[in-house]
Amino acid sequence: MTRLALPTLLVALLLPATALAAWTKLSGGTGQTALIAVSAPTATDVFATGFTLDTSTMVPHPVPHIYASSTGGRSFSEITGSLSGPAFWVPTLVQFFDGQFGFVAGGKALFVTTNRGGAWTTRTIPFNVKDMFFFDGQRGVLVGEGGAMATTFDAGGTFNPIVSGTGVDLHRTFWLDADHGWISAYTEVDGTDQDGNPTVSYEDGVVLRTTNGGQSFSTSTAFAGLGLGALFFLPGGLHGFVVAFSWIDADRSEPSLWKTSDGGATFSNIGLPLQVGTLDMIVSQPINTNHLVAMSWADSDHGHLAGSAYVTKVDDLSGNPKRYWRVVDYVTANGGSTWTKTDLGTITISMGSGPPNIQNDMQMTAGTLRSFYDGLMVGEAQAVWGYDHSCASPADCPPSYSCTTNECVPPAYLCNPPCSFQDTCVGGTCVPKGGDADHGVGGDGDTYRGSGQTDDGGCSCKGVAPSPIALVLCGAVARALWRRRRLAPCR
Repeated sequence: MTRLALPTLLVALLLPATALAAWTKLSGGTGQTALIAVSAPTATDVFATGFTLDTSTMVPHPVPHIYASSTGGRSFSEITGSLSGPAFWVPTLVQFFDGQFGFVAGGKALFVTTNRGGAWTTRTIPFNVKDMFFFDGQRGVLVGEGGAMATTFDAGGTFNPIVSGTGVDLHRTFWLDADHGWISAYTEVDGTDQDGNPTVSYEDGVVLRTTNGGQSFSTSTAFAGLGLGALFFLPGGLHGFVVAFSWIDADRSEPSLWKTSDGGATFSNIGLPLQVGTLDMIVSQPINTNHLVAMSWADSDHGHLAGSAYVTKVDDLSGNPKRYWRVVDYVTANGGSTWTKTDLGTITISMGSGPPNIQNDMQMTAGTLRSFYDGLMVGEAQAVWGYDHSCASPADCPPSYSCTTNECVPPAYLCNPPCSFQDTCVGGTCVPKGGDADHGVGGDGDTYRGSGQTDDGGCSCKGVAPSPIALVLCGAVARALWRRRRLAPCR
């Protein structure tokens, strides 16, 4: 894999000098589509969904897009075809099992393809869906607004309601198997500050857990004032992690990482260090991580997180705001007591000299870590980033991993019970073909927070040159999507 030099210092997790680990830009960064979900069922097959905003008509509307890559994310072709949902529909969820068979969903619409998007079968979900996970080609679990939850045993042909016991919106799921699952839940409340600017707050944050496939649920202690996103649990179901976040403004959230050792009954804040650099622009201010979109744990000590840090916003020569983001990476070998993380150093911007000539990675809005050292993130302007790690010997890998063809490979016995011949042990979790490690045996970790940007990032407009009005419309659509499906913030 070609490695692109990054000014950002991305240091491997306590790795010797022989190992190399970094997020590298694979494609995009200048396109018009905001990517908001990704699924990577094989090393080469990647599927991503997103939208552009068409402002060429009297009523601007989002245009859905579904893309497929057979090059591991280095190039994509559109496979949307004749797929079309209801008015203003956007595909916010995607899960593929191989290069041909997969699901795409958003709102109350579910689409199924068996030939890589050559044809799509339409299904109707009985509620607005926020997350889905299919254990195989037929059996799946979907959750959504108002505590709604359902299972399907025929690929969405019919749905069987599950009583979650709450009226709070269900946002993210994680399943170790068909019986043992966790769901993050919270209520988002819109408001305004004293100056009339929009604000967002969170209430009712809890993690639901079931040990019998949804026949009954118990709830964790409350997460006061926090929204909840990505979940990850280790085999046995006792040790797990959840990403939480609070709202700062329309561009930024403040993430935190919480852990449990009692199966999700109680959680404690790990205290994730957020500062990854310093911005020198008139005055010095910290550059902090704002969005975490991918998470994987090899065991309770070795964890890997990735996302984006907001740098600044500067008007371009046309007076339109342009936001600057950097990709960030966190790794720990001691359960989060200390982290090896991105160090951006000091980024200096001189005012009055036009747009700053600084690196812009675009905001990452969705991600999947298929194993501790293998992952993808997608985001604004069709940006796609991949995590590249090479090893020369087992010493370059986490404990018990082997170094095979320069890649760290987890042993099958890390999964308890051992994986079947049809599954792969990824970071301590048995993942069926097509599953993604960041959601246990499936699902994609992601977050989407629209920021109303131009082609250089954020929401993109199709049909006209971006104007202030068009940018406002872009932001409105993106923020509506953000409310419908938020992972750990994004988006």
